[in-house]
Amino acid sequence: MWKLLLLGILLMAATVKNFTANQNDGTATSLATTIPATTAGNALVGGLFWKGATTFSSVTEATFADSGAGKIARPTDGQIQIIGSNSIAGGLTTITVNWSGSSDSIEAYFWEVQGQNLAALFDAAFASGTATSGTVLTTGSFTPKNGLMLSMAACDAVGSATGDTGYTVEYNPSGQGLVLQDKRFVSGAQTTSATFGNNMTKGAILSVVVNDALGGLGISFAGFHPGASPGLGGISSARFQPSMWWPYSPPPLITFDPATMAAMVKSGNDPLVLPPQVVASGMTPPEEMPT
Repeated sequence: MWKLLLLGILLMAATVKNFTANQNDGTATSLATTIPATTAGNALVGGLFWKGATTFSSVTEATFADSGAGKIARPTDGQIQIIGSNSIAGGLTTITVNWSGSSDSIEAYFWEVQGQNLAALFDAAFASGTATSGTVLTTGSFTPKNGLMLSMAACDAVGSATGDTGYTVEYNPSGQGLVLQDKRFVSGAQTTSATFGNNMTKGAILSVVVNDALGGLGISFAGFHPGASPGLGGISSARFQPSMWWPYSPPPLITFDPATMAAMVKSGNDPLVLPPQVVASGMTPPEEMPT
């Protein structure tokens, strides 16, 4: 039974189903991205980059909102922002992002996420960072409650790019100074980094967290252990503790001294041996046994 319970809980953990990247280096006010057909009820999370004084305006096919982190200004030029839409319609194959004005460089990257929290898509925890030199972009510290961490880094370094330890890199084209990556939250305070093969003169990174379906209940999937259950309905927790049986350990071997047993029988006593299950369950044997 606990295996079915574990499977059901894991299905309510936010995970990536699809990822799609799109870029346009020509002057435009919108960008249409072809994506795999969406599954109804999932979420779409978009990572945006653009240059100029314009701002993100809307998405034609669905209602998107900022992640809560706002837009992060890259030194000198450029903005990055992460937006999301919860419980999307099924069958969407195009997502068109609109800006308030024209830009000569607009980019959009989309994660389709399943198992997200339908009441609150994003955790309040997020972090960002900027740099004007070096080869590494790193966010500040953030501590999610649970969920899926999504990160976008953009800089002007032209060398190869790699993601952070434990992250799945969804997009890091050679020579473009981009890293889009994601990772399931484990525990404790987090930072996210992206490393580039050449020095940068301008860069920005942003990490946000998509809440698990059970995130609103304060349940963490880190280190989940079915033995932590307080017991099963209808069975007293004093008699039945899952931590007593999972992982299973065989009971100690019971041995008897032959000389002592022989002496008891010779004196007319019937040796009474309680099954180990009775002793382990905490049951109290009766004072008298029928003869």
